[in-house]
This record gives sequence, structure tokens and C-alpha cells, in this order.
Amino acid sequence: EQEQEQEQEQEMEIEQEQERIAANAASVNYSRDDEAPVPFKLSSLAQPPSIKANGFYPLTQFKVRGVGFFKRKNPELTFPQYLQMSQNHYKPSWGTSDYRRLKNIAVFMEWVPNAGAVKVHTEVGLELTEAKLAELQTAFNMLDVDGSGGLSTEELPGLLAAMDIDQGGIQQVMEAMDTDGDAHVTFSELSAALATQKYYMLQDGRHFAAITLKEAEALRAALHISAQAASSQQCVLSAGSATSLTLHAGSVVLGMTPPIAAAQHFPYQERMARQTFRFVDGSLDYSPVAVSMLVRALQTNAPNEREEFFTGTRKLRRRQHAEWQTHPV
Repeated sequence: EQEQEQEQEQEMEIEQEQERIAANAASVNYSRDDEAPVPFKLSSLAQPPSIKANGFYPLTQFKVRGVGFFKRKNPELTFPQYLQMSQNHYKPSWGTSDYRRLKNIAVFMEWVPNAGAVKVHTEVGLELTEAKLAELQTAFNMLDVDGSGGLSTEELPGLLAAMDIDQGGIQQVMEAMDTDGDAHVTFSELSAALATQKYYMLQDGRHFAAITLKEAEALRAALHISAQAASSQQCVLSAGSATSLTLHAGSVVLGMTPPIAAAQHFPYQERMARQTFRFVDGSLDYSPVAVSMLVRALQTNAPNEREEFFTGTRKLRRRQHAEWQTHPV
């Protein structure tokens, strides 16, 4: 299923390039000041993301100057807390000072500074209304084919399909929802899992950061060198380190550190990060599953705010444009 989704994305990207309609970008004076890259040490990747430590900041803090074609002066959106932006991609200080051409997000980095600090993330305070609970009960009864009052692993595929989760993750989802360990998910366990979104197996301590092509090139070289280095020359990216790193170009992995058992993850988080970065990058075409993921990632933002951010930032990119209303976005 995931491979099919990736193929659909690639086909859509090709169609997008073929069907784009030329349009005028924002006619403003763009600044090129303060564009010198800021280096960071490989050893700093063992620390959590911060501007001071390694030059990364939360994607939620990403904002651009938009006077003239934004309704709000400095539009910004709230993104999942695990998404980051490299200051070499876009410096926070640029936000309100000058107009800036935006770089394309071609590569993003999946990054665990310390595998020992990784833990399952749960949302707090998400409430299910009585109407939603009634709908959920109806759906639960339909899935509970044998009428046992609990969903077994044989009855979970329908639930996973509705949540856009790969069928290969059945056992992990069962473990996340089945709090009493009886190998069945009851209605109360399901409703509790929906309130916390625990079934998506998102992890605190795992980050995804938009990086520049230069940073990707340097990190890929560092991964190659560390893989060939002798044990006496080990670094933060070497086997045995508590830090893990994977470079993604869309659905393609460009390089990664050796797997760390403590840092293994459920793939949903990476797939949601990928679709969110595509949105920030101004991509127009998404598969139905990708649209669902994107809606979940942006659900705390009003639709008009998403539209304003998307159309406004797209005008700051050096590319041909198409009318977004005719595309899945």
C-alpha cells in the first residue's frame, strides 16, 4: 500500500510539472542580505533542536513578510511539534524584515538526538462529543463481526483502513490500544485511543527538519565517511551512537545511520511529515490518503488560514504556478 502511494505521488509530481500554468509571482524587491550559511558541528546533532545548539527551530515559528498579498501581515500556521526548519533554509529573523525568495524543500532530515529519550506521544484534552461517540459506536459494532464486544487482530484491518494506517502495523496498533492485554480492543479502549491519537505511534524525541541541499550534501558525505571510519574514529553518526539520522528526498532515502533498536518507529509519523513539508513547499497534488494525513497535521488551523499561508508563500517561490482550486490540495 505504501509503495503504491509513493508511485502515485511520483506520477502526480510529473503531471504537476507538465500541467503547471504560468502566472506572475509577487512583484516586490527581494532581499539577499544575511544569506551566508551558518555551520553546525556534527556533535551538536546529539542535542535537541535549537537555534543556539544546531540551528534548528520549530516549523510553527516559520513566517514570511507578506504585506501586499497577504490579508494578515505575517501569516503563520501551527504545525506538529516534531517538525523543524533549518535556519540555513530560512532564518527566523527574516520573517518580518524583508521579502525573501523561498527555497524549495527537496530534502528533509529525520533525526533522533538521543534514542534513550524517545517515547510515545499522546495528545491531551481531545474530546469526543456525544454525537461522535454515537457514530463511533455504530462503526465499532459493524467491525465487531463476531459480536464479542472487542476487536481482534482479524477485525482490525477495517479500522486501520479508516485511519489510513498500513495493514502491516496491526500488531503495533493492537499493542497501543489494548491496555488490558487481552488481545481485543474494546469500545472504551478505542474511544480512549482516539482521544489521545495514541494509535498513530507518534514519538516525542523524533524530529523531522527541512534542510538545504548543501546541508543534505554535507550530511550525506558525513554518513558515508562515518560508515567507513575505524572504531577509534567514531562520531555521533557512527554505529553504536545513540543518535540516528535519515535523509529523505520525498519517498526516497538518501542515506541513514545504522538502525538503533531503541529508536525504531511506526512509519506514519514520517509519512505525515513528508506530506506537511510538501504543503509548505507549495505542492498541489496529493493522493486521497495524503490529503487525510495533511488535514490531520493542519487540523488546529482554520481553512482560511491554511489557504492564505499556502497561496501567499507560493508566490515567494521561483516557479510557474497553477490554480490550486483545480488540484487535490
